[in-house]
Amino acid sequence: MFFGAASFFPASAVTRAQAVTFLWQTAGEPNPLSPASPFTDITNGSAYYYSAVLWATEQDITDGVGNNQVRHKRHIDV
Repeated sequence: MFFGAASFFPASAVTRAQAVTFLWQTAGEPNPLSPASPFTDITNGSAYYYSAVLWATEQDITDGVGNNQVRHKRHIDV
C-alpha cells in the first residue's frame, strides 16, 4: 500500500474501506446509482470511500456487517 509519494508498505493492514475502494477504482470508478448510503456509519459524502461503498453495495460485493453498518475502519482478516 502506498502512503505518500515515496512510501510503500506492502505488509500493512488493509481496511474494509480501502479494499472496496481498490475494487471500485479497478472498475473505473463508476458512479453509484443512488447517492444515499444505506449504512449508519457511512455518512460523509466526501470521504474517499463513500462512492466505492455505495457502488460495491449495488454490485452485491458487500452488504455490510449487520446493523446497517460497514465498519469501514475495520481491518480485513485473511
